[in-house]
Amino acid sequence: MEPSPGLARFAEVVSRDDFTLDHAALLIGAWDYPERDLDAYREHLDSIAAKVAPDVARASNGIGRARAISDYLFDRLGFAGNDGDYYDPRNSFLCEVIDRRQGIPISLSVVYLEVARRVGVLAQGVNFPGHFLVRVAIEDAWLFLDPYSRGRVLTPADLEALLRKTTTPTAVLEPSVIAAASKRQIVARMLVNLAGIYGRNGDLPRVLDSVHPRYRVPDRAELAVGATVAVVVAATGLRNAIAFSSFGVLLYYAIANASAFTQSARERRWPRALNVVGCIGCVVLVAALPLSAIVVGSAVLAVGLVGRLVVQARRGRGSLAPWQRSSSRARRSSPSGGA
Repeated sequence: MEPSPGLARFAEVVSRDDFTLDHAALLIGAWDYPERDLDAYREHLDSIAAKVAPDVARASNGIGRARAISDYLFDRLGFAGNDGDYYDPRNSFLCEVIDRRQGIPISLSVVYLEVARRVGVLAQGVNFPGHFLVRVAIEDAWLFLDPYSRGRVLTPADLEALLRKTTTPTAVLEPSVIAAASKRQIVARMLVNLAGIYGRNGDLPRVLDSVHPRYRVPDRAELAVGATVAVVVAATGLRNAIAFSSFGVLLYYAIANASAFTQSARERRWPRALNVVGCIGCVVLVAALPLSAIVVGSAVLAVGLVGRLVVQARRGRGSLAPWQRSSSRARRSSPSGGA
């Protein structure tokens, strides 16, 4: 199945060596909002930079330039961390952050970084564990800022306290923790955060709702998958495990082809007939699998569907949109600073 034009555009942009951070960040989620004029948002960032540029120019030192950007973004324009609805996925979409002037640490940091870039101030993202930060060059040192806290300046003691809050009580601040993040690392973390936010709607067991504070991967989910594979191979043999896995993969692609059939003419690249052929091909290949793999795979699928329906019925989520489900949960929990 061909990816949507928006998703294909995102992949094409981030594959370049010279992409700009605002361009890539605006494309996150744009595949769901094809009507958005993303160039208008980049022009809006240009406008913000043009208005703050005189204040930056009047500043006598690096601290003054950093503060000029913070004052304009957070005091005059009112950009702020969304404490009341921290896990709303819109906090991760840069276009929504610009419109609503609310976000999470990494999305607000992207706004700061892009305004700083436009006015000639050297600022870099910091992939700090559990809470993304910004550092600004000030003569022969770095000034660390927290855009989520309205650009609050962080001292070394503040950084170590934050590190111990987001990781372990005995953590020690090391140079690698406050090193600059590349644009690809920033975009990757935005995607990981967004996936984690959507995961908070409870479709997976809460025990799996974990991202490793250092390596930024879903560590518990990966361990669970590995353990499951080991058990299946040990219990049924490698051949049956491969057949069972093939059932799941082929079913996925059958559903993907069926979903692609619903795309509008504007979104699709290929005729719908190819989706029909692809779906039929997947079904034919499934039929060629060992009967045991088909039976077991169908049984697991049925149990999963029934379990999901039961959980949804108990929670009474009805037809809420993903961000509404996440927002509802967010209002019952406090921010963990995971962005």
